[in-house]
Amino acid sequence: MSTATQRTMYRINRKRRTQRKLQGHTGLVDGPAVAAHLQACLDAGWTRNGISSTSGVSVRAIRYILAGQPTVQHDNATRLLAVRPDHSPCVPPLGSIRRIQALSRAGYTIDWTGNQAGCSHRHIYEILNGTVAHVDRRLAERFAEIYRRHEGTPGPSSPARVLAKSKGWPGPDAWDVDTIDDPNAQPEAGRVANFLERAAIRREEIIHLAWCGNTPEQILARLNNEVSIATVRQIVQEWRTGQKRDRKQVAA
Repeated sequence: MSTATQRTMYRINRKRRTQRKLQGHTGLVDGPAVAAHLQACLDAGWTRNGISSTSGVSVRAIRYILAGQPTVQHDNATRLLAVRPDHSPCVPPLGSIRRIQALSRAGYTIDWTGNQAGCSHRHIYEILNGTVAHVDRRLAERFAEIYRRHEGTPGPSSPARVLAKSKGWPGPDAWDVDTIDDPNAQPEAGRVANFLERAAIRREEIIHLAWCGNTPEQILARLNNEVSIATVRQIVQEWRTGQKRDRKQVAA
């Protein structure tokens, strides 16, 4: 900014301050109120640099306000208060984490979800592991769209379901679409699976563990002896041979 422009801006601002004084305004705004608004913006995903570039208020001034500056110039306060938390270019990662986990529980691998969203392998695991404070709003919206398209359709990956179950990740049935982004929302327990559903899930677990190279005895230990060794050996044998036992002939 040239010296002449700076002088012009100084005269304009001095004139504005004079007019406000004549109207009974001090030209100062309560600092804690502005700081609270700035903190809400930061919590919603804004960065200090982002607030500065949007409002035209320097990062230094923003830092002083957040540090407890008692008053803020009227013009700066007006610009800062015009920055809306819900217009942040970034959002908290919680909703994306829940959607990725739920899709995994439904049978969609983490890498598949990342590929569909255009998210790198490294970044999607950074999101899942909680090592990023915010997610780009456009990426979060892509995760939400993938979730909307696939939440009601079981995915093809048994290992993904086993992984999600082992980590205790809730599936889509546990989340309400209106509250999945709410930090205070908790997953619902959901309905209890019937005997056949539980057996199918257990079978997938056994096959996955066998595929990973575990012996029937090791699989039984991993399952905390919830089934018999005979059942484990039978399922492993059927998986290896591709031939399912005819229960009716055995019973006869």
